[in-house]
Amino acid sequence: MRSWSAGPGGGPPPRRRGGRVLVVVLAVIGTVVVLLVGLVALFAAEERGQGPGPADSPSKRPRQTVTDRNDSPSPTGSPAARPQDAVPGPRDDVEITRCTVNDTTDWAEADLLVTNRSSKNSTYLVQVEFVDSTGTRLGNAITSVPDLAPGQRARTTARGLDPITVKITCRITDVTRYAS
Repeated sequence: MRSWSAGPGGGPPPRRRGGRVLVVVLAVIGTVVVLLVGLVALFAAEERGQGPGPADSPSKRPRQTVTDRNDSPSPTGSPAARPQDAVPGPRDDVEITRCTVNDTTDWAEADLLVTNRSSKNSTYLVQVEFVDSTGTRLGNAITSVPDLAPGQRARTTARGLDPITVKITCRITDVTRYAS
């Protein structure tokens, strides 16, 4: 048995405390990291179309309608129906290419094609609303396309954060374009 004599240190070394606290903190941090990696992987798989479940299951059928700003359904949301003498503005630079509800998150998504028809590099801010068949607004989203060169096209997606379980229509409510 070891005997401690009263010397310059005055006794046995102090007991280490906090080892359990360190283990708990590291376990919590590890769990959070694993959950975040899992969520990122889930969203990445969904973006690639490899989300969970068979593609032909009823939950994978798109709940969508593409609509232009005049609220008339259009297969592409193309601004081709505008009058020939109308001066094109920022709204004419944005086209809805797909409108759907994400099967994994139940969040509305509007895929957009933005074409810079101005003479300067431009940044676009696009606001989209999601409505049901009665016209009731169920949610909205904002997306941006930075520094788009004249004549250049870019695809972007406006994603809402409200859970939606019915067929929706997407409407562009505002487009802001400014020189970048």
